[in-house]
Amino acid sequence: MSVEKNIVERILHHEESGSDLIFRKVSTDLESQLYKLIEYDQGVLFHMFFGSEAGEGDYIFSGPGIRQLTGFDPEEINERLFIDNAESVIDISTDKVADLIQLRSMLSTGKISFYRIEMLLRTRSGEKKRIRETAMPLKDEHSGKITGLIGLLSPVTYSNKSVEVNSSLDDTEKLKNTFLQNISHEVRTPLNAIVGFSSLICEPEETYTKKEEIVKLINNSTDHLLHIVDSIIEISSIEAGSSTIDISVVNPHNIMKRIYASAIKKAGEKNIMLKYTCPDRGTGFIMKTDEYKLYQSMNNLVNNAIKFTPADGSVEFGFYIRENEVEFYTTDTGIGIKDHQKSKIFEKFYQAESGITRRYPGVGLGLTIAGAYIEMLGGKIDCQSSANKGTTFRFTLPSGL
Repeated sequence: MSVEKNIVERILHHEESGSDLIFRKVSTDLESQLYKLIEYDQGVLFHMFFGSEAGEGDYIFSGPGIRQLTGFDPEEINERLFIDNAESVIDISTDKVADLIQLRSMLSTGKISFYRIEMLLRTRSGEKKRIRETAMPLKDEHSGKITGLIGLLSPVTYSNKSVEVNSSLDDTEKLKNTFLQNISHEVRTPLNAIVGFSSLICEPEETYTKKEEIVKLINNSTDHLLHIVDSIIEISSIEAGSSTIDISVVNPHNIMKRIYASAIKKAGEKNIMLKYTCPDRGTGFIMKTDEYKLYQSMNNLVNNAIKFTPADGSVEFGFYIRENEVEFYTTDTGIGIKDHQKSKIFEKFYQAESGITRRYPGVGLGLTIAGAYIEMLGGKIDCQSSANKGTTFRFTLPSGL
C-alpha cells in the first residue's frame, strides 16, 4: 500500500491506541478529496471538527509530523491555538481572507469551497515559522451542513506572494529611511546658510553692498526652508485625509503666468529656455476648480522639469481647452525617466537618486503632492518619458462649467 493511501486509510478508519475516539467515515467522497489534496501539496494531513463558535474546533492529525512543524504535541493543538499564535495570514488563493476567524466564518457559511493560506505561526519555542495550509470544507452527507474541514499543513520553503509582500514592505521601509536622510540634509543646508549669514551681517566691517547680498542669500535660504516645510505639511494633510477642496471660478491663464514669473529665474540660472503656451481664447477662459491645488500641481511639475533638465535645455508648459475639460501639460528635454521607475514616481518618499551625493536636491514629494491634488480634483495624470529623451506630463481636469 502506498504511503499516501495508508495515510488516507488511517484518517478514515484508524482507531488510536489509548483513545476512545474512533474515526468514522464522514462522507463517501472523503477519500477522493484527500487524494486531491495530497497531489496538490505535501505535508501533515489533518481533519478539523468545527465547534459551536470560532476557536472551539478540534484537530485530528494523521501522524507525528505536526510536532516537527509546530513544536506542539498533536493532543495540544486546537483551533484556538492557531488563532492565538498566527501573527499574520496571507491568502494566496482568493485574496479574500485576512485572518483565521474570517476564514472560519467564510467556510462555515459556504462562501468559499477551497482555500490556500500562508501564516506566520509562533511555535512552542517562540520561533516564527511560515506554514502553508491548504484545505476544503467537509459536509455532513445527511444534513448537508459544513461540519469541519480537511487539509494539509506544510512548511513554506518558497512563496511568490510572501516574497512579494515582504519585498514590498522592505522597499517601503528603505524609502522612508532614504526620505529621512534626504530631508535631514535638505533642512540642514538652508538652516546652516541662515545661521551663518545672519552672523556675518552683524559684522561692522561688511559694506552695505555686501550686506545686501547676504540678505538675499538669507531670503533664498528661508524660501527654500519654507518650501520644504510646506511640502511636509501638505503631504501630511493628504495622508491624514484632512486636505479639503475649495472650488471657485479661476482663470488658468493667470495661474500659468504666475508660475512662469516664479520659474523664469530658476530656468535662467541654467540657461534653460522656458516657454508658456496659451491657447486661443485662453486669456479670457474660466473654469471651476481649486485654484491653490491647480497652482501647486502645475508649479511642482514645472519646477520638476527645470530641476531635471540639463543646462541649455528647454521646458514648455501650458494648457488646451477641450470639451468639458482642460488639459494641462509640461514637456522638457531633461534626463527622462527609466521604464522601471515610471510606476514609482508618484509614490511618497521615492526619488530616482538617494543620499547626499545625489545630483538633484529635493525631498521627493513634489510629484506625490501633484498627483494627489489632481486626483482630488477629479483629474488623471499621465507620464510619457524615455531615459535621456525628456519627459511629458499631462493631466486633465473637468472645466466645471
